Amino acid sequence: MLATAALIPLGLAAPAGAADPVYPLGSYPASVSLPPVTESGEVMGSLLTVGYFSSPSWQGKPVTFTIDTSEIAAFASVENEKCTSAATTLTCVTPESNLDLKLTARKGSKVGDLGELAVTAKTEGATFTPYKVPVQVGGPKLALDAQARMPAIKAIGDQGRIPLSFKNTGRIATDGAVVRMHVRRGTDLLEKYDNCTYGPAEAQYLGKGVTLITCTFEGPIEGGKAYEPAEPLTVKANGRAMNERLDLQVFRVNEAPKAPQGHTRPNTGKKLTLKPRTAPGGVYEDPSWDSQWSVPNTADFAAIGATATAKAGDTVKLDVGFHNRGPAAVTMDLRESAVSGDVRMPPGTTVTKVPEGCTEKYQNNKEYFCSGGISMLEDEKVLRTFEVRVDEVIPDAKGSIKVGSNQGGTQPEKWDPDHSNNKAAIVLNPKNTSPSPSPTATTSATPTGTATPSGTATPTASASASATAASGGLASTGSSALATAVGAAAVLAAGTVLFVVFRRRRGNHA
Repeated sequence: MLATAALIPLGLAAPAGAADPVYPLGSYPASVSLPPVTESGEVMGSLLTVGYFSSPSWQGKPVTFTIDTSEIAAFASVENEKCTSAATTLTCVTPESNLDLKLTARKGSKVGDLGELAVTAKTEGATFTPYKVPVQVGGPKLALDAQARMPAIKAIGDQGRIPLSFKNTGRIATDGAVVRMHVRRGTDLLEKYDNCTYGPAEAQYLGKGVTLITCTFEGPIEGGKAYEPAEPLTVKANGRAMNERLDLQVFRVNEAPKAPQGHTRPNTGKKLTLKPRTAPGGVYEDPSWDSQWSVPNTADFAAIGATATAKAGDTVKLDVGFHNRGPAAVTMDLRESAVSGDVRMPPGTTVTKVPEGCTEKYQNNKEYFCSGGISMLEDEKVLRTFEVRVDEVIPDAKGSIKVGSNQGGTQPEKWDPDHSNNKAAIVLNPKNTSPSPSPTATTSATPTGTATPSGTATPTASASASATAASGGLASTGSSALATAVGAAAVLAAGTVLFVVFRRRRGNHA
């Protein structure tokens, strides 16, 4: 049986106590369709990337990839100028987590020739699971129209039809297709169909509030033919719209990740079907496509400060953060931040624990830069909890948090209508308030995803005090998204996200 694993998966962490972490290998694309040799003898190569995603601690260590071409050697060549070749084996040593290979059909090969490329890898301190990539001359290959353009959506309430069109650029038909669509919080999809599932997308990679729609079309999808929906797919800008994005991906059915658990099918009695595309033109090269547009709107970002009372030697927890008062939701692309803040601690203190998502600015233990993550939904609050030791009791000792956007450092954005609330105070021992005479130990509050506008704290004799505000929704956004470890069952569920990530790495941005 041919391998059907869809995409390069996330790194699979080793269980506690294991000697080495284990990472599954994968590929992009999941299978390779080789252009046949032309009648004039011309050949075109296909690019295949094999590799893995891992935690940052393993990035940069030399990895030895071994590529076994024995099953395809009779009809295809495999090349990488940095690899050594011996018979039907390529050996490639690289500090990178992925490797590009060029595959080309040999003269004398025939449409339909089929085999698998076997990939193994090894490195110090980690183990990789083997992986096989199906390779076929003239095999099915689905691609979206790179020249497709969204209709203009310039204001809340504007509508536009999704310009979905895909083609099987191979010679051989495939049994059906799966199309995945991601739309952001400010975009509504007006129609629903029974052969599509609907639900939330993976927030860690695409941002909160993104909807994933997965539509399955029955085959055959004939080689050399382009298709488009016979029924409308319309999006509309709602009141939360601002910086919007639509992503499309097309898969062969046996290579498509399954819809995430909890996604539902409507019961409308309507089905989304395909028809042959009759319009001329179109450039079909990549199985993914995206479009971005902006809608005039505002998002009122406000800072959340904190107040605490403590004695010298006490350690308090200060919850500071961000509040998007809306009405727009703000979502950025991967590795960008929708909101950030400059944090300055009150005098007479030492920070003993810095929260995830925050970094020290000048190595002075007083100033920090904090990120709120790639998205801030309307009316969402996100807190970062600092643990601070009181070295000296200074009445009314004041620090601050200043909130802005990643795009302008921490300067307010033009779409933020009220700059007066972008700064809030962090106060220790406010005047007319005395330290508690008999502090008692308490445990930290359990995170609930919400926060109060002003954190408070109570000192404890055991060097820890908890704020009354609970920690908010993005507590782990300071860590690398690709470092997240998942079990094997989550690999295909996460595949569509990694498809987007991997495509953007390769620079395919429509």
